Amino acid sequence: RMHHDTWSWWRLFNGFARLEIARLHRETGDAARATDLAAALRRVSPNADPAWNRWLDQVTTP
Repeated sequence: RMHHDTWSWWRLFNGFARLEIARLHRETGDAARATDLAAALRRVSPNADPAWNRWLDQVTTP
């Protein structure tokens, strides 16, 4: 049960993070900052699904 709750929290957090990375990239054109945020997310979420990592690569590639 705890694992499921934690996973649900991660999915919610990652969803907000995706929006924030996309907003940063789109509104500021600050790819470096978006890339830093993406790298930080990878560090704290080593079990991130491959699709999430591919999305991070796409949105943070200049």
